[in-house]
Amino acid sequence: MTTVRRDAWTTFIFCLLLGGGIFVETFRYPEVQGQGFGQGPAFYPQLLAGVLIFLGALILLQGLSSKRDAATEENVDTKGRDIRYAPVVLLMALCLALIALMKYLGFFVSGFLLTFLTVRMIRRSRSARHLIADLGFSVGMIIVVYLVFEIFVGIELPGSIFLD
Repeated sequence: MTTVRRDAWTTFIFCLLLGGGIFVETFRYPEVQGQGFGQGPAFYPQLLAGVLIFLGALILLQGLSSKRDAATEENVDTKGRDIRYAPVVLLMALCLALIALMKYLGFFVSGFLLTFLTVRMIRRSRSARHLIADLGFSVGMIIVVYLVFEIFVGIELPGSIFLD
């Protein structure tokens, strides 16, 4: 089995387990009319879980249909494929920390911080122009999420215990 196929299987199994776990967990959610297009709060997590499983299956199909084999993989120049895991681990830790702090900070503060710090991690520029653009993007994303969930769909976003 080539590295591409093994990676595709690993990715698919991860997406299947994670998506399946989300489905199992959300079956216990209550059915509340007026939320999630009338299907309750489980609608969006189940939708995203389904998308995750679907994308994992696409990666598997792409890996299985890949024409590369072990012989051609050895000839690929790996110097340009410098994989760094530190930003991924840092982003995961940031997500977990801000999700844990969301009940204290509220959605607006923690969501803004998560969006802004993620954009800053991706774009490592220190110019004032990029900083202002990143602030604007982060504020805009929070406004879009608020409009979609609170206003259009009717799902209440978490508030801060300090501001209530």
